[in-house]
Amino acid sequence: ITVAVIVVLNIFTYHKAMDMFFHGDGLANLTSFYNLSTGKADSFDRIDGWGLYELIPFLTFFLLYQRWGLNPVPYHITSLVLHTMVCIEVFFLIRFITRRWEVAILSTLLYSVFHLNSQVVLWENSLFHAQALFFSLAGILVFLYSNRSVLATMVAMVLFVLALMSKGPAIATPLVLTLLCWGLLGSDFRLRH
Repeated sequence: ITVAVIVVLNIFTYHKAMDMFFHGDGLANLTSFYNLSTGKADSFDRIDGWGLYELIPFLTFFLLYQRWGLNPVPYHITSLVLHTMVCIEVFFLIRFITRRWEVAILSTLLYSVFHLNSQVVLWENSLFHAQALFFSLAGILVFLYSNRSVLATMVAMVLFVLALMSKGPAIATPLVLTLLCWGLLGSDFRLRH
């Protein structure tokens, strides 16, 4: 029920903005795929020379551009889906920390509609942040909800690498996970608020 409420709230909140045209730098990222020699958007140079930094968002942009061109709706829908998935991850993280369903749902609903987070859906370049946050939170949740097995640790590490391949600030993920483990599992200290 909680996941359905989050999905419906996000759709209801952002549905009118799905056909907004691109902001300046979002369009610049899309036109970077255009190949002057062929007259088509057929070049994806990010992989050449191990250009792995921000590879995942650019690959997402490229795939969306190949199918939809400059139609803004699929880009915004992709961002909305990622924002919704991050909201669901926020719910599970807050529920894990507080052990209280009502605090987790209230926190998630506030996170979902908070005006600064609306950039993720409305500004297509925020896809970089949305993907980094999605992979970072997924890695943290895998680790926290697991039995700390080797497999869970490796999955969390792969998700961390994917977060780094989305946006640089994901470098803080191991520190956040360390603080959470220390605060929740390693002592009598509990994060109640």
